[in-house]
This record gives sequence, structure tokens and C-alpha cells, in this order.
Amino acid sequence: MAQEQQPPPAPRPPRKRRGWQRLRRTFVWLVLLLVLALALLQLPAFQNLLVDRATRAISRTLETRVSIDYARLSWFDKLTIQGVFIEDKYGDTLLYSRQLDADFDLLSVLTEGLVIEGLAIRGTRFVIRRDLGDAESNLETALERLFPPRDGPTKPIDLRLDQLDLADITFVQNDSV
Repeated sequence: MAQEQQPPPAPRPPRKRRGWQRLRRTFVWLVLLLVLALALLQLPAFQNLLVDRATRAISRTLETRVSIDYARLSWFDKLTIQGVFIEDKYGDTLLYSRQLDADFDLLSVLTEGLVIEGLAIRGTRFVIRRDLGDAESNLETALERLFPPRDGPTKPIDLRLDQLDLADITFVQNDSV
């Protein structure tokens, strides 16, 4: 039997070169994952999944019902939310908003803080209520549950609002005390 001669294995690239190839491959994969994540965040079904999870988390925190009918984030600078409902501790409406549109500038977050170029709120009813014997109103209870007091200093958020449009807004305060 004749032994087949195998060609010698190809020489491996120098170590330094292999390191750069790995780094380049890793960079390409990271860029592809970022593009995929950005594309995924533009899909309405994925956005609705995120909104459902957020409303469930807020409902658990507030210990009441929270719902959003429709939410859409368009290219990370326009947000539309419709049918926001937040129930208060009494089982009544704390907040209902038919529509909220926000136009913001994410590029300025690192330099100027959050810049909201335009905010339009339409068809909103906000009910603040405190019954006899309650130490705090339904709004104070909700805010305390959402933002519990912290020990130590907190970093403030820089926020700039350029334009605010309010249409058909109702504030109701029922204070029995």
C-alpha cells in the first residue's frame, strides 16, 4: 500500500494578527447585534410587548391597575401613547389620558440632558382624592409607591421642555378632610 502524502498544514498566522482578527470579528458582531436590536425596537409587536411588561411592573408597584391601549416609538425621537389609565387606591380613576405625543432629542441627552422639543397632551382627566381618615391623597400614595424615599443624595435629571400643548385637560380634587 502506498501511503498518501498529506500536504503540510497551512502555517498559522502570527499571534498578533490572530488577535486583531478576533477583535475585528467581535466588533462586527457587536455592530450587527446593535443594528438588530435597533430594528427589533422599531417593530410594533415588540414595542407592545415591552409596554405590556412595563405596565405590569408599574401595576405591581402601585398595587392598582395600569393599562395603555397603544404605544409607538418612532426612530427614538417620537413617542405616541394612547389610552393611559391608572387606577387609584380607592379603585377609581387617578389618571386617564386619551393621547400623549412627545417629540424629543436623544442626541442631546449626554450633553444637555433630556430635551423634549414638543409635548402634546389631549383628553386627560386627573382626579386627586382624599377621604376622611386618610393621611395622604391618592396621588401622594401613588408617588410614594413609585418613588420611595432614598437615603443619601440623588442626582437630578436635567430636563428641557421647549413646547407644551394641552387640550381638554380636567383636574378634579376631592378632599374630604
